Amino acid sequence: MKQSRGSVDTIMTGVYTMTTENGRPVSLAMDDEVLEKLALRCSASPERTFNDWIERVVPEDRPSIEHAVRSCIGGLQAEVTFRWNHDKVGLTSVSCTGVLVENDDTHAEIKGFFKISPYKKPIIDKDVSLYKHMVLDVMLESFSFLALAGIETNSMVILRDSVSPSLAGRKYAYDTWRELALQCVRTDDADEFRRFTARQTINRYLDMNDG
Repeated sequence: MKQSRGSVDTIMTGVYTMTTENGRPVSLAMDDEVLEKLALRCSASPERTFNDWIERVVPEDRPSIEHAVRSCIGGLQAEVTFRWNHDKVGLTSVSCTGVLVENDDTHAEIKGFFKISPYKKPIIDKDVSLYKHMVLDVMLESFSFLALAGIETNSMVILRDSVSPSLAGRKYAYDTWRELALQCVRTDDADEFRRFTARQTINRYLDMNDG
């Protein structure tokens, strides 16, 4: 994630875990690197992180987040776009997708993926809601499939699958998912799929980005 002084000059991405109590968000967890880039305190508890994060959401956009959380708790994959004030670079536009991974009578856990981009004032001020939906569609249309994968722990949870939407929230061992997915790949593309999804390929890509 790159930043310029006073503005976001590229899209920032990250993953998060949100927990709720009686239908209301109470905590938010992200790794320290993401927290640092968002100018949030790395040493804070998940509960404090949520409070610091929600305070930076433009008040008019908070109901959209609450609606998305309720949708997730109801078992639906949710997507939402809202404005967020970054302490160092100013107003940004955030697009999130989330899916329910744990749920009981009072508590729920939602995992998801977010993207932050420079905020641009809507061209059509009379229909801000339409503009938001247009931005969301454009930003997320390139992600036909989203998943959180733990390569070292051989685990993953699917966040979005445009081909099979019912798979959202499904958990797999990474190796199991890879073999199942391979069955849906054309024979001519099988070798390329194996190479692209190999642990060595993914680890090499991550090493390049860390550098």
